[in-house]
Amino acid sequence: HRLEPNSYDVILCTYYMQRDLFKQFESALKPGGMIVVETYNVDYLKYARFSRKWALDTNELLDIFKGLRVIRYQDFDNGKEAYSSIIAQKPE
Repeated sequence: HRLEPNSYDVILCTYYMQRDLFKQFESALKPGGMIVVETYNVDYLKYARFSRKWALDTNELLDIFKGLRVIRYQDFDNGKEAYSSIIAQKPE
């Protein structure tokens, strides 16, 4: 699926992993638009049988969205699950 450039005010993606789609988010945002992404990271593999290809690498969201202004980034591991999340904004 292709996202149209400069079409979205907000993109919200939780617990879904498709790297090719993630790479389209920045261009799909309108200037000033926001992304919110949260999904499992590699540390989750300690807790569940889960394919490595569906887990984020360390700091992968920061790398994918390096052209955006990061408002909040978090790696979370509570001993039962682990995920990474980012909230970022496209410059005006």
